[in-house]
Amino acid sequence: MIGLRIDGHAKGLEAYALLWHYGLPRNYWQGARERLANVTPERIQMIANKYLAPERLQIVIAGDVSPIAKDMEAYGKVVIYDTEGQRRPNARNRAHRRLWR
Repeated sequence: MIGLRIDGHAKGLEAYALLWHYGLPRNYWQGARERLANVTPERIQMIANKYLAPERLQIVIAGDVSPIAKDMEAYGKVVIYDTEGQRRPNARNRAHRRLWR
C-alpha cells in the first residue's frame, strides 16, 4: 500500500477504512515508506519461519505446464487439475498443477 494515492473523496475514505479495519493508528501512512525500507532479509526469514509450515505449502501453476513439468516434480507429488477444477491425471496443456511436498 505504499503506492497509495488519495485522488478523491472515495479514495480517502477507503484509506481510512483500511486503518479502521486493521486497527492502525490514524498516522500510519506517515512514515510507512521508511518502515518498509528498514525491513531486513533476516526479519522476513524470521517471520516466515514463525508463520509458514513448509510441509503444508502448495505451489499452484496456471497455464501451459509442459515446459516446467519435469522440474516441478523435484518439489513433490504433482496433481493436475483442468480449468474446471476437475482432477486430470493425464491432463497436459492449459491445466492447473498443484504440488504437495
